[in-house]
Amino acid sequence: MKERKIELIGLIGLILCVSAMIVYMWTTTADVNKISKRLDNLETKLEQVSSGINTLTETTKELECIKADITTLKDNGKAYTEQIEGVSDSITKLQKELKDKVEDLNKKIKAVEEAKAEKKALEVEMLAAAVPDPGYVETSYTAPTGGCLTPSGGVYNGPSGLETYYNLPMDGVIEQARNFGIEGEYWVRDDGVKMYGDYVICACNRDIYPLGSLVETSFGTGISLDTGAFVAWNPTNVDIATSW
Repeated sequence: MKERKIELIGLIGLILCVSAMIVYMWTTTADVNKISKRLDNLETKLEQVSSGINTLTETTKELECIKADITTLKDNGKAYTEQIEGVSDSITKLQKELKDKVEDLNKKIKAVEEAKAEKKALEVEMLAAAVPDPGYVETSYTAPTGGCLTPSGGVYNGPSGLETYYNLPMDGVIEQARNFGIEGEYWVRDDGVKMYGDYVICACNRDIYPLGSLVETSFGTGISLDTGAFVAWNPTNVDIATSW
């Protein structure tokens, strides 16, 4: 009986040991599973961190590229600024040269205009000196003796060449004479001859009788105040202004 108790106690002890071992193994397995899960989670996190590090590395590289681009842009901007400043200086220089040339041209134009005015004044002075100043207007005249130009004859061989007559308004002729300083009064004689002061108004070849010069006619001394196309085929023709 005593031996059975001992065996039973031994069996119970064995059962308890086995049970303890089973419990231990079950507990250990659960812990291992937990640790494995934690390791898996940690590995996942490490992969995420690694991915983040890779992304950060790529971002850093991109930032470096952007920084390099910015530096290049700054250098290019500096070069462009220098080029713009150079062009601006060239434009300023050209503007100054153009201004100087315009001023020089204006001076030349002014000098030419002054020379023209001086020449015109000299011509007027010479014409005024060449033509006697009619201090009076002759209201009567001495009719020419001998032959002269007539309306019926139409032409006459006068002292200075072939004479013809024409009847046109004298406003422009008189204005031109006065603009050139040739003083006189316009009037018409009883025989229809148009006069300027004491002189018969004539249209002549300006190469032979310049404006304001005197010319002898069958009606007395005339003055060259007009001209016409007739001088091309008859340069010595004297066309006398009349009211016929």
